[in-house]
Amino acid sequence: MPLKSQLHVNKLLSNVSVQYRNEEYIWDKVFPQVPVTKDTDLYRVYDRNFKIPETRRAPKGVAREFTFEFSNSSYALEQHALKDYVGVDEEEQNDMGSLQVDTTESLTDAIYRRIELSLAALFTTTNWSLNVSLAAGAAFSDNTTTSDPVRVYDTAGSVIIANSGKTPNMAILPRAGFLSVKNHVSILDRVKYTSSEVSKNMIQALIGIAELHVPQSIYDTAADGVTFSGSAFFTNSFVGWKPAGGGGLKTPSAGYMFMGRQPRVRSWFDQERNATAIEVEVKYQPKVVASLTGYLINGI
Repeated sequence: MPLKSQLHVNKLLSNVSVQYRNEEYIWDKVFPQVPVTKDTDLYRVYDRNFKIPETRRAPKGVAREFTFEFSNSSYALEQHALKDYVGVDEEEQNDMGSLQVDTTESLTDAIYRRIELSLAALFTTTNWSLNVSLAAGAAFSDNTTTSDPVRVYDTAGSVIIANSGKTPNMAILPRAGFLSVKNHVSILDRVKYTSSEVSKNMIQALIGIAELHVPQSIYDTAADGVTFSGSAFFTNSFVGWKPAGGGGLKTPSAGYMFMGRQPRVRSWFDQERNATAIEVEVKYQPKVVASLTGYLINGI
């Protein structure tokens, strides 16, 4: 093992890791990121209170008391890290770019796939009490007048407003569902006199959502050495609310992505391997925070 003095936090490669983004990932877009300095800590959750108290008072009377309540919840960051080695001989024979940069990007991308999977795992009925499982014949892919997607999203928005007072401004619609909506008879009927093509922006406008994410990234579910088996990270649709410009104190959001730090890259030279070790590390936890500002749609 290398001595502690031999370990080096490589600022150049850390910058590469921070800037590297696969455009298809949505983990850094769906939930606002909250930078934290501690691996575990508490945050305050205010109780939902929309009651209208009695406010009238008689002359010389005392004002009635009205207060708010809150509880504490917690987060616990998970530490994830991967490493690989760049041999001296490999560096000497490399004619294109930097192997250390390529290695950093490869490790970062693998960890980002892990974060994407962690986020996608939250979109189940276990985490969102406001949800619907579309009945047979109501799936968007059935492409009939009884499976109108716009009505489904209108209902989702109304339910969120009725339970939280927030108007949803963000939605997730996996690519398979997006294509079903794009080619749906009810959608085409709405735009047949205005456009010959149904775009993502048009669908956003039709369902009343300012920010629509269409994830289409996949991951290999097969064991090592077994034939590739690709699966989509997201299979359900989701409608929710998140604060504009990121989160903040006393600012609810359907969820937050607690981040301990941006990806950190360490490097050291391994004498026995005659290679430079590259290690990428990230600490994070995606968490549902205000579940009543989200609505899950199953069976699209």
